[in-house]
Amino acid sequence: MGVLKLFGAIAALCASLFVAYIAYYLYANQRAQSAATNFCNAVIIGSAESGIGTQAAAVGARYLSISLSNLHQVFFQGAPYNGFYCDLSVAEGKVVSRQLRETVD
Repeated sequence: MGVLKLFGAIAALCASLFVAYIAYYLYANQRAQSAATNFCNAVIIGSAESGIGTQAAAVGARYLSISLSNLHQVFFQGAPYNGFYCDLSVAEGKVVSRQLRETVD
């Protein structure tokens, strides 16, 4: 009887850990998507590209850019191995388009 109670307690613990992980996963992705959407919407088309890195740092996001590229990416981490990018295309030093993109691994 004691062994069954022990196995029951272990099973209940495993189930609660699984539910907690799923809740965290959903929360982290929702938080990242919301932050990325807010950031993308705040970047004004026609604004200078020089301020993108500063804006990204201000909201705690990762700023990715290749010096020879016209694409600037701001990454918002979600659940492990997932996240959202705000892709900003620039031309002649100005932001010309923005796009929200999800990455899932």
